[in-house]
Amino acid sequence: MYTYIKKYKYHNLGIAAVLLLQNLFLLASTLLGMRSVRALTDGDRKSLVVCLATAVVIYLVLNCVLFPGYEVLVGKTILLMNQEMRKDINRKLMAKSYQEFLAFDSGEYLSWYTNDIKEAELQGFKTCYECMDAVLKLVIGVVVLAAIKIELLFCTTLISVIILILTRRFEASVEISSGKVSHALERFTDTVKEQVSGYKVLKYFGKSAQLEEEIDAAGVKLEEERCSYVKEKENANMKLQVLNGLGSFLNNSIIFGMCALRIIPAEIFFGGGNLTGQVKNSLMSLAECRILLAGARPYFTKLQIDEQKSAAIESGRREGVKEALPPLTSEIQIEHLSFAYAEKPILSKLDLSFQIGGKYAVVGKSGCGKSTLLKLLLGQLTGYEGSILFDGREAAQFDRNSFYGQMAYIEQQVFLFDTTIRENITLGDSFTEAEIQDALCRSALIQDMDNFAEGLDTRVGENGKQLSGGQKQRIAIARALVHNRSILIVDEGTSALDQENAAVIEESLLQCEDLTLILVSHHLKEENRQKYTEVYQLENGTARRLLCGNI
Repeated sequence: MYTYIKKYKYHNLGIAAVLLLQNLFLLASTLLGMRSVRALTDGDRKSLVVCLATAVVIYLVLNCVLFPGYEVLVGKTILLMNQEMRKDINRKLMAKSYQEFLAFDSGEYLSWYTNDIKEAELQGFKTCYECMDAVLKLVIGVVVLAAIKIELLFCTTLISVIILILTRRFEASVEISSGKVSHALERFTDTVKEQVSGYKVLKYFGKSAQLEEEIDAAGVKLEEERCSYVKEKENANMKLQVLNGLGSFLNNSIIFGMCALRIIPAEIFFGGGNLTGQVKNSLMSLAECRILLAGARPYFTKLQIDEQKSAAIESGRREGVKEALPPLTSEIQIEHLSFAYAEKPILSKLDLSFQIGGKYAVVGKSGCGKSTLLKLLLGQLTGYEGSILFDGREAAQFDRNSFYGQMAYIEQQVFLFDTTIRENITLGDSFTEAEIQDALCRSALIQDMDNFAEGLDTRVGENGKQLSGGQKQRIAIARALVHNRSILIVDEGTSALDQENAAVIEESLLQCEDLTLILVSHHLKEENRQKYTEVYQLENGTARRLLCGNI
């Protein structure tokens, strides 16, 4: 939390300045009250009128300028810090490897961006400002009480510190309970996302009630954790209030006694009570803030980026430890490659070779390791045995993120953004109309353009729900072609296409002389095998060559 406060230190210093002015005006109001009592008892009407008029001015400044100004400044500053937290989440996600990313469900990441940031704001930033206000009130109260009577300050501080020490043990249970709420929020968000995404399946199979049951069950668990947290927090607050009440009674008794014994003037009872209460309440507020900050800690811990790891990665990049993959000119070799998921062997001592510019097909039954092979080539999976060599150099020597500068990957389940066809193809980059039209032709998407009311500017809907599966895959292929990737890896990328369009796309890709094509399929037509440089069949974790020839 303090990282974000420090980043926007000038904004937060502005907030502190406004709080200071608020408290100085409130102090002036208290002192005016004491002066008014003295003027009233002395029968000094002129001084009483001046005090009342000044009090009105103070009231107007506080309520028309300082209080509204504080809220506006806090709102703007929290907006900036929330945005910075989202940037850190972005950095944290992008720093994850493919395997690390899949360790969490997407619903949990969604919860980071929504629920966790909201809780961090409410329990973290806003509590921090309450803490800041309490500190200012404490300092001002201490200074004024010391000026009135040092003994009064000593008694008030002693009582408050004793009470503050007694509250320290309230924090741990609140922090633990808050962490459980955070995890419950993640599970709830993930459940809602999954059930809503599976709405059609549930509907088709007459399981609509399951959506309600699953979401209700996750909701009940979330509310149980929230109730538990509220109970822990309120239990701690109740104990604080009891101690606070005891402290108030002792403080007021001391002031009354000092006034009765004429140690301090009688009017001090009216204003001094406010001041001693201000010191005591400030210390109590700090205790309450500490409990709330303990509740916020799990959210900031979760979003925290490992700065040492980040620095090490950045340092490594600067020192060239992980260089970018240079343009490939010769071949990709796989030598004695073995890989397993959770000790389940998938590939075993696999040997393959892909010449740059060649056209390759990899066939085999489901589960034989075709997709795993592609993910290893793309650097999405690590922990393999053997070698993956790019122009004779081990893949692990290079920054895996740089692989995508040359390789495009088209999966069977294509993802599209909820924007236009053009934006899904270009991804925000600039291309000439000729380049886009060429990609449309080579992907066979040009045939669909007349069916789209607004052509390339037609919106596709959430994940392309307005399009057919074949249209989505053609867009994915056009996207890869227009970005001019030299290596195209296709994992069942034409499975949703009809036979005619699949043949058009396949033929177009085979005719791209500078394109290295690695296409995975469950099956490959016999008449098409002669068109490939090599066709490999994966079986039992190894590969055999079905055909060697030139296109």
